[in-house]
Amino acid sequence: ADRVGAQVTGELRRVAQVSDELPWAVASDDGPVAGVSLRTGYGLVIGHFGLHYAERELATAMAVADRRLAGAAAVCFGLAALSSMIAVGWLARRRAAHGGSRPRWPLTAACLLPLVLAMAVFGLESQRAFSEQLVPQAARKAAALGSGLAGLIERARGAGFSYRSLYGVDQAMRELREHNPELAFVAAIDAEGAVVFADGPVPPDVARDDISGRAVVPLADQGQRYGSLVFGIDPAFVRALLADMRLDVAVVLLVALVLASELVRHANGTAPGAPDGALMRIRAPVFTFILAEELTRPCLPAYVGRLAGSDGEAAAPLVVGLPIALFMLIVAVGQPAFGRWSERIGRRRALIIGASIGAVGFAGSALAHGLIDLVAWRSLCAAGYGIVFAAGQGYVLEQAGSGRTRGFAVFVGAIMAATVCGPSIGGILADQLGQRATFALAAALCLLALAPMLALPAQPGHPPQSAAIGAGSLIRLLANRRFAVLTLFAAIPAKVLLIGVLFYLVPLYVAELGHGQAAAGRLIMLYGLLMVVLVPLAARRGETFARRLALVTGGLGVTGAGVLAAAAMPDQAGLLVLVGLLGLGQALAISAQSALVGELCRDEVADHGVDAVYGAYRMLERLGNVAGPLVAGALLSTVGFGGAFSVLGATAMVCALVSGLVLARARAPLTAAQSAT
Repeated sequence: ADRVGAQVTGELRRVAQVSDELPWAVASDDGPVAGVSLRTGYGLVIGHFGLHYAERELATAMAVADRRLAGAAAVCFGLAALSSMIAVGWLARRRAAHGGSRPRWPLTAACLLPLVLAMAVFGLESQRAFSEQLVPQAARKAAALGSGLAGLIERARGAGFSYRSLYGVDQAMRELREHNPELAFVAAIDAEGAVVFADGPVPPDVARDDISGRAVVPLADQGQRYGSLVFGIDPAFVRALLADMRLDVAVVLLVALVLASELVRHANGTAPGAPDGALMRIRAPVFTFILAEELTRPCLPAYVGRLAGSDGEAAAPLVVGLPIALFMLIVAVGQPAFGRWSERIGRRRALIIGASIGAVGFAGSALAHGLIDLVAWRSLCAAGYGIVFAAGQGYVLEQAGSGRTRGFAVFVGAIMAATVCGPSIGGILADQLGQRATFALAAALCLLALAPMLALPAQPGHPPQSAAIGAGSLIRLLANRRFAVLTLFAAIPAKVLLIGVLFYLVPLYVAELGHGQAAAGRLIMLYGLLMVVLVPLAARRGETFARRLALVTGGLGVTGAGVLAAAAMPDQAGLLVLVGLLGLGQALAISAQSALVGELCRDEVADHGVDAVYGAYRMLERLGNVAGPLVAGALLSTVGFGGAFSVLGATAMVCALVSGLVLARARAPLTAAQSAT
């Protein structure tokens, strides 16, 4: 009201005048201003409507919280660093006194435990500071909303309408609550405190203005107060925000723990005289680079949809799935060639080139202005990912020698650690800083991965020792009915569900339910945690053909049941069941599935070699990665989320049944062949 009649800045007028029919925005010294131009039916501009966001109150509140948290951070992390230094020094002296024969885990614990405790205390203090600011800020927002509604009521009163006979006030209140979920109720009362209009559960003491969590906007006519608007803040909404913050704090704590353990593992594993020192050097660059890609998982579908729908219309679900499918296609088709190329030029050099390509791809993705731009930059990301993955895998094979199991444990461990850390942190960053900033951070991580890559031993390349997998070899393998059934009815459907559901449908469905990208990141992180814990346990259970077959078909069936649960429970609880059963099902099947390939293809392994057979199997399996987002997108565009979950879940159950019945019949001939040998 104090700005009525005042002149707006020239910059704001210029931006508004050249905006045509588009919304406009200006970053002024007093805070951002956003608005639209007002036009007649003939398209003539008659004015502009602008909304000024005053940042002063928010900045003041944030400054108070920052001062409080800065002191808490200094105390918590200062004490943690001091405790770690004292503990590590004492343990190092004891280790030296015993000739270095003591285990290294006490040193690791001495580094990690103070950090975990410090972050836990700091997280609790952060939550307390946040909660103290939350309700007052919500009340201020409610008061601002109330000023607009009060203005409408006062203008109607000025036009001669009585307060109690106003029409449409209830509807306006209902719309306010629909667009502002933090409001428990909105009420208009008269001077005696009686409720005139209301929406939501109004408490009996609505007339009291001294209760926390309420905003009261007076209604007056020529200085005479005739009523008030009362806005109540919903305690359940506040509790939900605090619960989300607790989850974010727990996620950050877990990620910090994993990162710290990776640093300690790298320091111990690459120390002078450490066994497998050359092998352990690959873990840090692989972890850092894969972390960059995992950061973008929760926000990628929404980012694609935002760029593809830049004309104001929502992008088609199938279009949203295209960049994800293209990424998977480049990785699937290119990985064998990338592996041979990295063998020819040297693994270290290939890793550096791949990380550099990935950095360019992520940086370009952060700056993309349309779908075509994003597809091109994501193609570079895919090429970089495929090169780093293939070169890292080749490096492990060369350094591990006969100890392939140990080598792949290092390689897969780095990938799984990144899978746990990346999505959760990426979701938080996307919510707080935006999707473009998340891609920019991914580019920075690719550049950071160059440092440990440059520290790898430089070895000359040599001609590839393995031949490319030809179409003839694939056809001959698929002629083996047992291999074809395992691939087409178990391996490919499992990948379709993993990529199509977890990395495509889940982030979009979380947004559909009204949750942020951090919630999607937590769900993807849950899948990674389940895989880390359950895969080793399931691998120990697959000693015989019957058990392996049961794990493969049972795992696919469990995954299908989880997807069906999301259709039956259309809320966040359904998503938790979905991700939990998806992680369980994939963990049960992944090791047993690979072992079954060797058993079902004994003749092919003898003719072509184990690497050729497994290479063909992996290539066919990755086709499920490509098909996943396309199939899910097509279903989403035709039958919606519930229908997509139902079709995918039911199809998985049918595939599990078919593969189980067909492969169970192969058990007798395989047993006879094994007995004969």
